[in-house]
Amino acid sequence: MSFDRGQPLYERVADHLREEIRAGTYGPGDKLPSESGLAERYGVSKITARQAIAQLRGEGWVSTRMGSGAIVAEGGPPRRMSDEILRGDAFYRSVDRLGLVPSVATSVTRAPASEEVAEALGVELGAEVLVHVRLNRPEGRPPIALGTNYFPLWVVEAVPELAEESTSGLTKWLGEAFGPLYGEDLIDSRMPTLEERERLEIPPDTPVTVIKGLNRDSQHRPLHYIVKVTPSGRWIYSYRFGDVPEG
Repeated sequence: MSFDRGQPLYERVADHLREEIRAGTYGPGDKLPSESGLAERYGVSKITARQAIAQLRGEGWVSTRMGSGAIVAEGGPPRRMSDEILRGDAFYRSVDRLGLVPSVATSVTRAPASEEVAEALGVELGAEVLVHVRLNRPEGRPPIALGTNYFPLWVVEAVPELAEESTSGLTKWLGEAFGPLYGEDLIDSRMPTLEERERLEIPPDTPVTVIKGLNRDSQHRPLHYIVKVTPSGRWIYSYRFGDVPEG
């Protein structure tokens, strides 16, 4: 079959297998073809086929057991993959993988920096910053994340699109303006505030995962601070470490 040349080869194979799972060609408990079978089917190497299965495993579509190959898993909540964070479209990709339609409610304001925000962005306490708030959900379902993004005004001057409610892919815009970015995440769990419970439509006694992330450019300048709150069980964060071999 033909592939879009814009993606790594293993991602293209994973995309096609994912669509077959979503379409019911392979159902929960079904076994996918072996690495050799996939390699022959798609005209790729066994290493590429192995990478495609690893991608699907990370997304929660399959489980793998020694001697049993890849087994289609039961459906679960969307997963955000670590290698998607700086692409700026992690939410959209994670929802699209499940065949769901993304829905985003956005507000943009300016406010004085709190002590936490000022320390993260390297600005003075009370300095004005841009605040970009997004409530994400799959259409027709409860919200899965409330993200509050903070930007120093000098960054907004360089990237005025950040001040528009219609702008998506915030880190992508930053990367285009400032070059390669790197990020740091702090992850914790707690009970939600009353406002978070209301906005995220959280049942009583449901904890939330809180991610506090800071994105910097190659000069180590802080460009973007985000506080993302996710109700337990609605959005899974998947992190991959180490040097992943290329096929």
